Amino acid sequence: MPPPLHNAAPPAEPAGLVRRLGPLDAAAIVISNVIGGGIFFVPIIVAGLVPSGWALLGVWLFGGVLAFAGAMAYAELATLRPRAGGEYVYLRDAYGRLAAFLSGWTSFVAGFSGAIAAGAVALAEYIGRFAPFASDHTPLLTIPIPYVPMVVTPQALMAILSIALLSAIHLHTTGRLVHNLLANAQHNLANRFESGQGVAQNYAEAVKWYRLAANQKHPMAQANLGVMYERGHGVRQDFVQAQMWFILSASLFLASEAKSRGLVVRNRDQLARIMTPEQLAAARQLAREWRPAK
Repeated sequence: MPPPLHNAAPPAEPAGLVRRLGPLDAAAIVISNVIGGGIFFVPIIVAGLVPSGWALLGVWLFGGVLAFAGAMAYAELATLRPRAGGEYVYLRDAYGRLAAFLSGWTSFVAGFSGAIAAGAVALAEYIGRFAPFASDHTPLLTIPIPYVPMVVTPQALMAILSIALLSAIHLHTTGRLVHNLLANAQHNLANRFESGQGVAQNYAEAVKWYRLAANQKHPMAQANLGVMYERGHGVRQDFVQAQMWFILSASLFLASEAKSRGLVVRNRDQLARIMTPEQLAAARQLAREWRPAK
């Protein structure tokens, strides 16, 4: 006679990677990499190596074309081989396990590690604008390693601390919330510029920070951006752009944010009454085609 069902051991869950990140998290990671790793300090280096502003723009455009080609190649490979492992999977299937193994270790030792180190040093340099010790290059300790002596400076310690802190955060499930918190910070800063709280009122700065948060799909930032376009504060008055942001914002609010969504819907409907059918159609088309700016 079989044992009672309530005494049966629960079935073991299949081993594997847990899919915790969604499209919003992936988009936030890509945007953060582009803004943090490229916009803040790479143009300064490139500008010092080229003879003119047009040459700088040309290099930037050429790099963008190469990056786009790489993104399309990765998208095609990921579609054909939707398995965890990234480059390792693609190189293993194309050239064998040894090539894939060597590529993975090269990325770990030099590629990704170098990029993380460069970003951390740049972060320490920018923190030094507010806390000078963070970007101090004064040697504290020199470790005599042959050919490449290791010099420990306050800037290096700040860079190491930032890497350790972010690594600790991302070891937990709360790591995915960091990007959303940054989006909220950008939205709050835009609010301060718009209202003049603690800073000089500056609509143009408010629009800039609202855009950064809106690109990370922050619904309130998108709604406020719609108001700025509707009133012509910081930007040229444009009802089509305003309606587009209202439409996008209304679609992102959670069920628990019904009150905020109701305010946005009311603004959207009121604006629709004074727009022509052509303008409404254009706004809806823009909302359907909208993608976060890179």
